Amino acid sequence: MATESNRRRIISYLPAFLSISMVMFLAGLFGIFLMHVSSIKKEIKENILLSVYFKDEVKQADILRLQKELEAKQFVLKAEYISKEQGLKYWKDDLGKNPQDLLGFNPFPNSLDVKFKEEYVNDLHLNTLKKQLEENLFVREVSYDVDIVKNIDHNIRMIGLILLSISLLMIFVSLALINNTIRLTLYSKRFLIKSMQYVGATWWFIRRPFIMQGVILGLASGLFACTLLATTLSLVYHYFPVLNVLDGYLSIIVTLFVITITGMFISGVSSYFALNRYLRMKLDDLF
Repeated sequence: MATESNRRRIISYLPAFLSISMVMFLAGLFGIFLMHVSSIKKEIKENILLSVYFKDEVKQADILRLQKELEAKQFVLKAEYISKEQGLKYWKDDLGKNPQDLLGFNPFPNSLDVKFKEEYVNDLHLNTLKKQLEENLFVREVSYDVDIVKNIDHNIRMIGLILLSISLLMIFVSLALINNTIRLTLYSKRFLIKSMQYVGATWWFIRRPFIMQGVILGLASGLFACTLLATTLSLVYHYFPVLNVLDGYLSIIVTLFVITITGMFISGVSSYFALNRYLRMKLDDLF
């Protein structure tokens, strides 16, 4: 009989458990992706290329000397030498065609591909360096994607604001949904609550088991949400490793911890206020 009673109690809390779990899962998912905006921004900026193309008569030694000079700059992340032969090979690998067969000569110049540290990737800095390099007699042309560099900060800032807005909305929806779920769960026990009150039980005596159930419900929901979140992140990393969603283990662990504690806290507090509502109601208002 006790087993049947426990089974029915568990079933009665199942909708609340699933609702709270899914809300916490979605909130955690948006939170983690919001924290990754900065790392995504860094990844994009540090892969912006400034290409330096050299005249055909320039010796390789002169190019390598300029490469070392650039790599010695504090703002340069990497400077890679691309020979004419490498440029031709990259073209053939990408497009499957050899322009040398059509033109009779290799049209690609020797070049340097320069990458910069994140904080130096802006139009003012790159344009200044471009003009300085173009003054070099060895250099034929210097180029970089001006539109991307000009708009990257604005676009990433907008993405961050959108994700932040969604996260705040998710938090508000989470609070409202969890509170309503707890209230609906306690609604079925309103007569039991009122009966305990009429036989002389104190408010704290009545509250304690329900609040404990709410906290346990929040703990179970939070742990389940963490399991779903960890599984989702693992799958995303497996199929889309370029996103680096598992970078920053500490932030992920903190997020999972916050999800669990938040689920416990919100469920406990919602149970407290929902109980107060039923404790203050008259018997006739329960029907």
